[in-house]
Amino acid sequence: RRLAAPAQPRPPLSPPSPAKMRTKMQLAGVVMASTLALSSCFLAPVQLRLPSSSAQLHVAAAREHVLGRQSTLAGWKCSLQDTSTERVQIGTLDVSCMGMGTLNWPLNKQVDADAEASMRACIESGIDLFDTAEAYGFGTSEKLTRSCIDAVGAKSAKVATKFAPVPWRQDASDVVNACKASAERLGVESIDLYQIHWPDILQPFKAFGLERKKDEVYWDGIAQCYDQGLIQNVGVSNYGPEILARAHAALKARGVPIVSNQINFSLLCRKQNNQ
Repeated sequence: RRLAAPAQPRPPLSPPSPAKMRTKMQLAGVVMASTLALSSCFLAPVQLRLPSSSAQLHVAAAREHVLGRQSTLAGWKCSLQDTSTERVQIGTLDVSCMGMGTLNWPLNKQVDADAEASMRACIESGIDLFDTAEAYGFGTSEKLTRSCIDAVGAKSAKVATKFAPVPWRQDASDVVNACKASAERLGVESIDLYQIHWPDILQPFKAFGLERKKDEVYWDGIAQCYDQGLIQNVGVSNYGPEILARAHAALKARGVPIVSNQINFSLLCRKQNNQ
């Protein structure tokens, strides 16, 4: 009899490089997003409504309200029809509790048939809140949002957009001018909800010991927009509890309410322990 040689153990697998891991995670995210209803645009950040007497974020309550559908091992059971019939009050706006973010629409087109079709599907399902920003395609997204509303005839649509606090914007008048430009691109006299996109964290000369935070300047500017009737409601975005409390106090002193804080929180981004 011929004896078989003992099987040689396989060499241990070397761990993938960090770059390969990031690539795999990004591809996995794309695959997951592509399976969601209509488009990943429905993963727009949650609008957290602030109590009139407090600036505290109740993230757990918002999670329960927006995502609190029956959960099983197979995944979330979230019906678009069920969610779209619910209404929430964001300042003076009565809107669907689910909104659509436009970041996944083309950022280089002012007219797009697919974007129009997705807006039409939203309107027909009772979703009438759309969120854009001047930073999306350098204003192109705002123009595309307007063209979609005109094409679909979505007169009930409410549009939120955002001011980009970039380093070269130095004073309150820059907020007012940016607001007027956004209103013109959206084709409105007064913006439904105007938000500061992020805190003033872009400090290009911080490494050289030069830093100038301009959050208070931007709050002054957005208050001027509100007082001039350029916007109907004031919101912020990507604010943590500390700076949100400061903004709330500063604007409250001027009689300007902050009605929302838009944060990155969705089915694909559930930072439950992150302030």
